[in-house]
Amino acid sequence: MQDPDVAPVEAILSRAAARSPAPELPTDGRRLPVEHALSICACVTMDDAPTWLVYVTADGGLGWSRMPDGDEPLDLVEAQWETGGHCAPAQVLEWLRTGVPDGFLQGHGTADRVVVDAIAARVRA
Repeated sequence: MQDPDVAPVEAILSRAAARSPAPELPTDGRRLPVEHALSICACVTMDDAPTWLVYVTADGGLGWSRMPDGDEPLDLVEAQWETGGHCAPAQVLEWLRTGVPDGFLQGHGTADRVVVDAIAARVRA
């Protein structure tokens, strides 16, 4: 059974990406150049949940992708700033709604917060 917060997370990301689309991730082994990249492993749940890659390009475009099992999301982009974390889908949903990343940034440093804040700003723009 899929975690019930997965669909709302993906709906928010899709609406945000539609407002300022970024190129899709390459499928030919190349890496997409981006400014910020965030890998979110939404594994902290009793239900099924994906790993997401959310990224912002130099021109302000926002993209995201649900990652197949076994893929390393940050290997698909060439990011100036990148980070990743593990959390529950509910924590991701709260971050997308409020811009406050408490759930999956505990113990992370300033550089990680730069990425998360930049992506939250694009999602909420």
